[in-house]
Amino acid sequence: KEQLMNALRDAEMRNHTLKENNWVLQAQAVLQDLYVGSVRAELQAQEDKKGKKKLRKLNADGLPKLLDGDKFFQRVVDNDKRRKLEEADKVRKRAACGAVTELQKKWTEEDDKQKQCNNEMMQKWEKAVKEWE
Repeated sequence: KEQLMNALRDAEMRNHTLKENNWVLQAQAVLQDLYVGSVRAELQAQEDKKGKKKLRKLNADGLPKLLDGDKFFQRVVDNDKRRKLEEADKVRKRAACGAVTELQKKWTEEDDKQKQCNNEMMQKWEKAVKEWE
């Protein structure tokens, strides 16, 4: 009977050890999944960024093309539209950047005024404390 009890305790200890190992493996799998997901998202963002870089040339592949064909003419029209949109977007971004710069200047001026006011109040308070002592 004692041997059976010892065997049962050993089996329970092995089961407990196996359960702990299983928990560790599950935790590792979850952490790996999170890591792989974040790395995959970063890689996808990099590939998307690289994919956005398109050649500016319409005849970039070096193969002969019919320059008065409908397909080429449509590519020229699409390219012109794209360039106009990009230029308008650049102008809009510059204007937005200028507005942000102006807001930053205003904020800096207001912040300096507030700091000056705080310094004056602190000096008055320190003077009052010295007079009180």
